[in-house]
Amino acid sequence: MLKRKIIGVYLKIFLEDKLTVAQLVKLVKKLAKGVVEDKEDLDAYYQKFWIMATGLVEADVINKK
Repeated sequence: MLKRKIIGVYLKIFLEDKLTVAQLVKLVKKLAKGVVEDKEDLDAYYQKFWIMATGLVEADVINKK
């Protein structure tokens, strides 16, 4: 079940035209406005953030630092 969720998030993000810093900022702001109620919420955010940030690093849009 976890594997399906991760793959689903990964595919959804990468099926978009192009990853942008603006999309990453939007994700971070969305979390800042919301409430993390449990570990599942935090895990879902982390998965999306990690996938987007890794894609942007690989595309040389942002650096690892």
